[in-house]
This record gives sequence, C-alpha cells and structure tokens, in this order.
Amino acid sequence: MVEGHLENPHDRFFKDLLGRPGVAADFLANYLPPELLAHLDVTDPEALSGTFVDDDLREHLSDALFRVRDRTGAAALVYVLLEHKSTPWPWTPLQLLRYVVAIWEQARREGHTSLPVIIPVVFYHGQTRWNVATDVAGLVAHHDEPALRAWTPSFRYWLCDLSRFSPEVIKGGALLRAGLSVLRYVFTDELPERLREIFQLIALLEQQSVTEYLGTVLRYLAATGTPLRWQTVKTAAREALKEQAEALMKAPFVTEIWQEALAQGLEQGREQGHAQGSEQGKRLEALHIVLRQLRRRVGPLPPELESTLTTFPLETLEALSEALLDFQTQAEALAWVQQAQHQTPPRAE
Repeated sequence: MVEGHLENPHDRFFKDLLGRPGVAADFLANYLPPELLAHLDVTDPEALSGTFVDDDLREHLSDALFRVRDRTGAAALVYVLLEHKSTPWPWTPLQLLRYVVAIWEQARREGHTSLPVIIPVVFYHGQTRWNVATDVAGLVAHHDEPALRAWTPSFRYWLCDLSRFSPEVIKGGALLRAGLSVLRYVFTDELPERLREIFQLIALLEQQSVTEYLGTVLRYLAATGTPLRWQTVKTAAREALKEQAEALMKAPFVTEIWQEALAQGLEQGREQGHAQGSEQGKRLEALHIVLRQLRRRVGPLPPELESTLTTFPLETLEALSEALLDFQTQAEALAWVQQAQHQTPPRAE
C-alpha cells in the first residue's frame, strides 16, 4: 500500500477538511509560499476528482489536486497537488513525481501541446522532524558530482511543517484553524489543554456545522487512539460551547463515538496483555471483561462511568468483577464504583 493512502485516519481527516466549502482556498492563501501567491489567484481553486488518472492513483488524488489561475487571468494551467504525511517517508519525492507524471500523461492523451505547471505541497504534522529529502536529487546516488548533475532530475516539493507551528502561527478562518489545530496537537501531550481552544473555534461555525464538525473531530481522535478522558472532553466542551455543551455531549452519536474508541483501546490492550504479559496489558484485559459483564448485567453504561473505570488499578477491577454478579440495576453499579473511587488513589499515567 502506498504510504499516505486514504485508509490512514490522519489522511482522511485532512482530506475531509480540504473538501469543505472555502477551506482549500483558505489553506492555499495562508500556507503557500509568498512568491507563489504573488503569481497565483487561489481565491476559487477547482478541486479535481482524480478520475483523469489511472485506477491505482484515483483514490489517493481525490480532493487533493486543485486547479488555479495565474493573476493575469490566463487559462488555468497551474495545479496544486497537496500530499499529507504524519510520518517522514524517504521516498516522498519519488511518490510525488509519480503523481505529477500521471497528470502530465493524461494531459498528453487529451491532446495538450504543453504540460501544466504542478506545484507539489507536502503537509506534515508528525512527532519527529521532517528529515528526508525534499527533492528527487536527494535520492539519486552521486547527484553532487558535476559530470552527472545534468542527468539528475530537478524536482522538488514545498514542505508545510505544521508540527513546528506555534498556536499564533496557525492562520485562516475558524474551520481551517480548528482542523489544523487538531492535527497540530493530536500527537502531543498538549492536546487535552488545547481542546477548549479547538472547541471555541468550532463554536464560531454555524449551528448545524458545530454539531457536525464536533462529531468529525471526535471520530478522528477516536480513530487515532488518542488517550483522552471523557471528562476532559466534556469539560473543554462545557467551557467553550456554553449552553450547547450539555445537549451535544449527551447526543447519541457523541457517546457512541467514545464508547467505540474505548472498546478499540481495550481490545488493543487485551492483545498486548496476551502477547507481552505486561501489568498494563493485564489491567486493560480486566477492564475489558468488567465492562462487558456490566453491560450484560445492567445495560448500556454512561460514558462518565466507563471513563472512571479506566482509572482503576487491576486489584479494584478484579474486586468489581466479583461484586457485579450481585448487581440488579445500573444504580447499584454506580454506587459501587463511586465508593471504590473514593478509596482508590488515582492511577499514574
């Protein structure tokens, strides 16, 4: 599979962001190099579906290729190719060159007498520094030797390294800044404290968009396995979204997202426990069993209760697995958990 395929949740989230009305123009206007913006009109970029390339590239290029005009008003012969990366990949120049050649081949088949200019932009938001070549020459052996330099292709891309941006450098409208802030902090310990700022940006959207985009952000965070507590999310939403917060946090799609995320994390921990025999793996496996037993005994559990159980050590979870056999109602389960919570010191992360 090509690195950066749309199955990647980071890639999906970035492509979803660019596909929203006005966001691609906002991104290009704020993040292309000044020398390009002086020459290009990016106020109304035309998203190209990718249907003009072969099947192998079609899905990847969908919503990632934009046609813009130059400032003279001439025919739109400049394409901006956006490629997302969450980890440095040494073969990125070759990957992008392949995309560019595929677009040029299609132009040739359509009878064009010249090839369009294509500006490749790599958007990066990973944890480590981008330490790989930004041009094809960097991949070619002996490319620095004068006698061989003329036979080395001159092809480079523009790197937009969001991971190095401070909060005040993230520019654009509310929707773009919210999406980029999520991508900026998803890999960092700062994410919990930045949630309120992100939700404040989402609150600036139209009412219908607030609910919809909050769900998109939560689904993305759930898909990435980000270790966020439900109470942290609720507190940030309450501070940022005010009177909308309670209704939103109780919406079925919101609680379902978080329950699915918790289940995924527990299943991963259960597998790790079997493979490694680690104490943490055993604790997560016990948590998985307790939650499954509780749901069978008293029905669906409130997210707050599930979040509290994730803080319990192994011995408390084992005690609960025995006690829950006597529970008849959700109230009995909640009472036991609340009592245990007061007796159990917080678990170190």
